[in-house]
Amino acid sequence: MEKTSELHTMTEQELMKLARKRVEARSGFTVHLIAGIGASILSVIIYLLTSLGGYFWPMWVMIALGLSLVAHGAAVFPSSRFNRKDKVKAEYDRLRQKYSFTG
Repeated sequence: MEKTSELHTMTEQELMKLARKRVEARSGFTVHLIAGIGASILSVIIYLLTSLGGYFWPMWVMIALGLSLVAHGAAVFPSSRFNRKDKVKAEYDRLRQKYSFTG
């Protein structure tokens, strides 16, 4: 994470770049979440078709994906919204206000 003192000396262009980077990271989490849900569903379908009544091995897939999603989410989300275009501007405005940018 960036240092507070560095943000006080950022230009508007650098601030917009940081806002865009943060929004991209949040969008990456959404892709990760959708892929994780898909992999979990596929694992359960394979289990149902091949070993119904046996050891429920898909739980290991779900646990691993869940842990990776928790770690990814903790690294990415100070707040959660997923509208990319508006989020870049909102993040830029939030950072500008937070660090009293007068540029």
